[in-house]
Amino acid sequence: MAIAPWLAFAAPVPKILIIQLSQKQTKGDDPNLPFVNFFAQEVDDAGKMTSIVWGMTDPVFREAAMSGKIKNAPDHPKLDEVFPVARDLGAEYVVVCEATKAGTDVTASATLYKDGREIWKDKENMGVAKVSGFDSQSSAHSVARTMVLKMGGTILKGLMVQQKAQTPEAAQGQSPVETPVTPPAPAKLDDDALKTDVDALVKQKNITGAIAMLRDAIDIAPFDAVRRSMLIEVLKDRDPKMAADEAKRAGALLPDHPEFRILAAKALMNAGSSKEALEELNQAIARAPNAPSTRLLLAEMSIRKLEPEKALPHLDEAMKAENSADCHFLRAVCDALLGKPDGVRSEIEAMDKQTTTKNPSDVARHHNLAIAVLDQQMAKDADEIRTLTQRAIIKPKDPDTNDRIRQIQRSVAARGVLLAMIASPIGDQPVHDRWVLAHKLLAQSLLDLQSFTGGSEDSLTDARLNFSQAIEEAEKARNPVKDP
Repeated sequence: MAIAPWLAFAAPVPKILIIQLSQKQTKGDDPNLPFVNFFAQEVDDAGKMTSIVWGMTDPVFREAAMSGKIKNAPDHPKLDEVFPVARDLGAEYVVVCEATKAGTDVTASATLYKDGREIWKDKENMGVAKVSGFDSQSSAHSVARTMVLKMGGTILKGLMVQQKAQTPEAAQGQSPVETPVTPPAPAKLDDDALKTDVDALVKQKNITGAIAMLRDAIDIAPFDAVRRSMLIEVLKDRDPKMAADEAKRAGALLPDHPEFRILAAKALMNAGSSKEALEELNQAIARAPNAPSTRLLLAEMSIRKLEPEKALPHLDEAMKAENSADCHFLRAVCDALLGKPDGVRSEIEAMDKQTTTKNPSDVARHHNLAIAVLDQQMAKDADEIRTLTQRAIIKPKDPDTNDRIRQIQRSVAARGVLLAMIASPIGDQPVHDRWVLAHKLLAQSLLDLQSFTGGSEDSLTDARLNFSQAIEEAEKARNPVKDP
């Protein structure tokens, strides 16, 4: 019988022994998430290796144990007990994995060994929300798929996908009688239709449903950058840490898309993890230093540090590549910090022309950034104004003191213009109005202080009163009293 040429020279398919470690159950629910069978299924589907799962439920492992081929196979082996069994089974690869759950958060890790030597490891954090609560099966499958994809795309990239054996056609008279079957409705693969459905769920405030829909869509097409971006967008304002984890996962699977590093850095900044954000930003800079998204994030980080002069060159470069609403907004914040009210007006007007229909998510994102920066600057100004007031009392005609009072007054006035022109998120208008009032009072207190240094002694009392009221309004804006 002739042998097909490709079969005659085919290399043996590498075997991989998969074992899942378990944490001890102390009390309450079992923290372990069984996902080893999903891991094996994903390995087999990838076609690069043949999986063997540690345990008697795997037919290959069970046959070897019952025949005496392997002699020491405890249910919960130590690592040094695994490698001899792998050799007996002819498995040159071993992967030791672990998965635990806490609420709706899943943490999984995997370490890959070849011939007893560690060659790769990874850790995944994934929050899985479902309409009906925690779905352990879906979570397990998602975690397994992500880890196998990353393993196959990195350390095992050189392994060939093995051609699967074809079942010969049945001879005449042996073919089964075919019964017509109505195929199931195909899974939705169109990203535009997916976005429409997700937006509808978000509008209905069914966020768990939107997340579940996106996770299912990503499972169908794990390398679809648009779907992963949509999931990060849904998560970023509700759970920035989870959004950062998703963005990092996408960046690892899709290294040709540096924008995921930027999304991870932004989410980490919103989560208060500035050190991790900087690490992701450095990764983005290494891959695409002049990409508009990289430049915008570099500018935002400078703005958050109250360094508008350092932000502007990045914004100029970003504007050359892409005349975006985000760029105009960040330039408006820079102008506000630098005391340029006309620049603020010009940039906000340009932004509004590009965003005639305001996205609630963008409104909240811009507003949150503006308030965070202006609050930080106001606190810094308040300390300096106290010092300037004392200096003005001692030496009212001092030119340096008066120049600095005027500089701060211009900056406060420009920041007031920014607050007056940007939209506030739905439900945040009362707090927004307090910030506007705080800046108006602070600007007036500085004008009163200028009047005092000009010879109007009564103005000192007004300056102190307006300053105190400005600080009080700012404090109320920071800590709003919620309705019972």
